[in-house]
Amino acid sequence: MALRERFGPTAIISFTGGNHFLANAFPLPLVLEGITFPTAEHAFQAQKAGDEISRRAIASALSVSGAMEMGRLLIHSATPKAAKAWNRGGNVVAMRKVLEAKVRLSRHS
Repeated sequence: MALRERFGPTAIISFTGGNHFLANAFPLPLVLEGITFPTAEHAFQAQKAGDEISRRAIASALSVSGAMEMGRLLIHSATPKAAKAWNRGGNVVAMRKVLEAKVRLSRHS
C-alpha cells in the first residue's frame, strides 16, 4: 500500500520541496545543552560525544556530512558498551532531544 493511501493526502512522505525545512540537514540553527548547532543533524551527531569539547567540534563542522563523519568516528571509537547503548535506544533519545529543541525554536519564531 502506498504511503499516501495509508496515511492520507496530507501525509508528509518526504522532506523535499515545501517540506525541506523538516529535514535534519536544513540550515536552522538550534541550541541544545548551551551549544548552538547549524543544523539538527549536527546536534544529533553531537549527542554521541561524551564531552563538551567534542560536541563543540561537531557544532563547528563545516557541513552536515562532516558532522556525520565525526559522529561515525565517535561511535567507532566508543567502548563496546557505549556503542551498544547508542544503538539500543540512545539514538532515539538523542533524536527526541533534537526534535524537542526544534519545536521549542519554532514556537518562539
